[in-house]
Amino acid sequence: MCACLFSLLMFADNEKNAWPDLPLLQIETVGGEMPQNNIVYPPEGCIQAVSTKNEHVPGRMVITFRGDTLYDSGDYVAGASGMRIKIRGNSTGAYLEQHPYKLKLSKKADLLMREDKEYLHKDWVLLSIHTWTPVFTNNQTNITTWVGNMVSRAVGLHWVPATEFVNVVLNGEYQGLYTLIESIERGEGRLNVEKSGFVIEHDPFFWNEDGYYFKSEHQADYFGWTYKYPEGDEVTDAQQSCIQSYINHFEKKLYDGEEVDEYIDYASWAKWVLAHDILGTYDVAGSNRYLCKKDYLLSTPTSSRLEMCALWDFDSSFRLEKEQFSTIHDADFYYYHSLFRLPRFRATYVALYDSLVNNLFYENLCSELQSFVQRYETPFDESAALHNGLYPKECRNRLCTQVEEIQTKLYERWSALSENVEALRRQTEGIENASSASPSMLIYDMSGRHYDASQLQQLPSGVYIQRDAWGRTRKFYQK
Repeated sequence: MCACLFSLLMFADNEKNAWPDLPLLQIETVGGEMPQNNIVYPPEGCIQAVSTKNEHVPGRMVITFRGDTLYDSGDYVAGASGMRIKIRGNSTGAYLEQHPYKLKLSKKADLLMREDKEYLHKDWVLLSIHTWTPVFTNNQTNITTWVGNMVSRAVGLHWVPATEFVNVVLNGEYQGLYTLIESIERGEGRLNVEKSGFVIEHDPFFWNEDGYYFKSEHQADYFGWTYKYPEGDEVTDAQQSCIQSYINHFEKKLYDGEEVDEYIDYASWAKWVLAHDILGTYDVAGSNRYLCKKDYLLSTPTSSRLEMCALWDFDSSFRLEKEQFSTIHDADFYYYHSLFRLPRFRATYVALYDSLVNNLFYENLCSELQSFVQRYETPFDESAALHNGLYPKECRNRLCTQVEEIQTKLYERWSALSENVEALRRQTEGIENASSASPSMLIYDMSGRHYDASQLQQLPSGVYIQRDAWGRTRKFYQK
């Protein structure tokens, strides 16, 4: 047995009865090298103070639970086994004492141990759990990522990253309690994007991407679009042209005051902003606005529409007064300020709220929070005590206290949101109903040609696919 694996397994065996009842994630890097944190300062005119540009460090990772080995990456061999780790994040990577990390496996695996091959991926993230916010006891909460994902599921976003609490040991040294989470990536079980499609991010850190970015015509100076799929150094000139053309055409129609449901999926955009409205998100100038398009066909560029992907980064949740929409709902830093001027988009948002108003809080969020406490209360509090030994100013609130405060905040915001929605409802008078006001039916023939729902009775004979406002599809035959 190699020395690095022996040290990892001995650590687990010696401590198996002392560790809290959570997975223990242990990494031993080649030569004991620690990931380094390099601060990069932005050029003039960009709004973010710092960023990080770090190199991966190779090593081996073992995950154990109650002393049993759940996962072993093997020793590092490029492209064959092992893994690589680096400090991730922008301001969080630069400033937080507990560094967040990005994990890159040599071979695909599901670090959350679900029994389905669609969850096998190479890219994973370890998020620091501490969030400073003055609205909670001791100015902190440690579960905003979990709560943000709960809200995302409750509003019906297509894909939400799965998570797990883990204790982390790096080169024999305890690093603290982390949230292990799926990264936002294209792939089966994550963002279902075909090879012809794309994933991009509205990114204030575009200047740190070695030139692999573009700026659209209506974008603020301090933002750029960065490529997530294909990755920046893999995007061809033809792909760049298609992506940029699509974004610019969408923007032109939007800022001309026209409905844009031919270009974007109103339902996913409404769900994304409603989740932020429920959470009371304060951050409007940050990153983490991911867009994906399932495919791009030159013959029919709008055969699929731009969707808002999963929410990410919940550090600014609950910073606003309960009567306020999220800052991103109203501020002119992104598209929502203009989208809410469009009758059909407003109607889609209102219809979504109406579909959730009776059960989102009590049946969905309260139930999930209760299950969350039942599963994690004891191991979280025990892990928090260990974590607090490294970071004395963090993890001072028990999990049940945090959940109670979060539940109160969610109830206050969900209750107050009704008045804001009613104001929007009054603005949508004249829209026939929720289904017809939203991008209700988009219809495609088998070659990908797009038809409007009003053309249903005039369709030529053949097989068609219908997609409604909530992303549901059905295949039908037109005689």
